[in-house]
Amino acid sequence: MYSSANFDHPPAAVQALREAARGAILWLLWLLPPVLGAVAARGGMAWELVSFLGLALAIATTLGSLRRLSGRRGRLLLGLGLAGATVLLLGAGRGTLPYSASIALPFAILVLVGALGDGRALLAALGMLMLECLLSLGGSPDPVLPPVQAGGLALLALVLMVAQRLWRRAARGRERLTLMVPLKAVSGAAPRMLSPPMPASLPPAFLVQAERTPDGTLRLAIAGREAGRLRVTVA
Repeated sequence: MYSSANFDHPPAAVQALREAARGAILWLLWLLPPVLGAVAARGGMAWELVSFLGLALAIATTLGSLRRLSGRRGRLLLGLGLAGATVLLLGAGRGTLPYSASIALPFAILVLVGALGDGRALLAALGMLMLECLLSLGGSPDPVLPPVQAGGLALLALVLMVAQRLWRRAARGRERLTLMVPLKAVSGAAPRMLSPPMPASLPPAFLVQAERTPDGTLRLAIAGREAGRLRVTVA
């Protein structure tokens, strides 16, 4: 027996969404080092150190989320890497980034991590982003805003976890659903499909006949004896 952590086969739709989120996260991580350098230089910080930290974070996250090592551990590293890069950007841009952007950015990052469809990655990113919000409590112009932002992030994470479960269940249900397309009769006559007779010394307990109507509907008739009487069921 394999545990669910090592034997995870999500539906195709969930896997496609995970791959798209993984690609977007890696692209953001590799585009972030020059952005970090520019923001740090604008704020009077050592842009070389900040850019090097962003580059090291991008390399570590990429190596940890390779396809041959992909799984829950890879998704966890993706969530931690993106949240860590966000913390670096908010720290380097404190005082230079627009205040509205610093408030909205953690929410957008959390939604992107939620697209990975992994609860552990989402909770790890949530913890890091909430810690950043609480650490910025002293430098915030409104002391009430950081706790409110942390509470909003926790509420968003809860909504994303519920959405992950519902999306996974719906995708699995669509994979199990098979659509039957009605067949059109070529000559207008309904092609019949009759069950072959069963040779036996005793009469059969049930007789089954199936036929397809001109509009493609399959009709099934079952005849059997019940309490000495013949009972016919048509479906």
